[in-house]
Amino acid sequence: MMRKSFSFLLATMVAGLLLVGCKEKPVTTPGDLEDPKIVMTSPLELPWGQFIPIQSTDSFFVDVAFSDDKELRDWEITIRFMPELNYLRTNSAAWKETWFGDLDGVSGGVNFKEYVIYDPTAGPYEFIVKVTDMEGKTVEKKTYFFVKNRQDLTGPTVTYSDPDTVNVDTFSIGNPMHIVARAQEVPGSLVSDLYLRVRDKLTKDILEGSEMRWDTVFVNTFDIDTNIVIPAGAVPGNYEIELFATDFTFNVGLAKCEVFIKPN
Repeated sequence: MMRKSFSFLLATMVAGLLLVGCKEKPVTTPGDLEDPKIVMTSPLELPWGQFIPIQSTDSFFVDVAFSDDKELRDWEITIRFMPELNYLRTNSAAWKETWFGDLDGVSGGVNFKEYVIYDPTAGPYEFIVKVTDMEGKTVEKKTYFFVKNRQDLTGPTVTYSDPDTVNVDTFSIGNPMHIVARAQEVPGSLVSDLYLRVRDKLTKDILEGSEMRWDTVFVNTFDIDTNIVIPAGAVPGNYEIELFATDFTFNVGLAKCEVFIKPN
């Protein structure tokens, strides 16, 4: 009798285990593993170093589409002045705009017409598009404008008297490099700022002690007569003197003069 009871109990346990084992496993939904996507139809997407030319009061269309495999959250578009693309200098921006909005679902977009302001600071601008999904993953795309102000489309003229711009002058390490140059604007306009530097022609490294600035000069013609001592650690080779002159609307005039630095 006990044997029968034990056999029945064993059979019941086995049946129970089989029943549990045959239960359907729960389905797990993977998280949001993919980044959202941006398709920028307008303005044209250009790589770093290339620019869309545009002038004050011109207009352009913004046409951007967003998508995600799960759900979008929001978008943001910004255009800002990038003077460092001119010559590694900082300045305040005269034209900056930011647009933003919420999104839902797996797709969305934005389309509107934008006008350049009436009196913008001239120079390079960065146009940035960002989109974020519900998981907080953000993707961005960029393109670049070069803005001209119709009130002043040209920068100052820069010329050298010394060194020679035709023949490559030679200077020795430890000795001074004499630089004579002129920055000039058209009558009625003024030169605002100047920046001088010497850079290795190959590596683009700035020669130590060669950077000079003249700020808020506000003259029609500005003459430079200065010396730069070539430091002991300078690498012999070809260098370029670069003189930038800026006007009130941040148009930048640039002139280069190649020189050769030799060991003592």
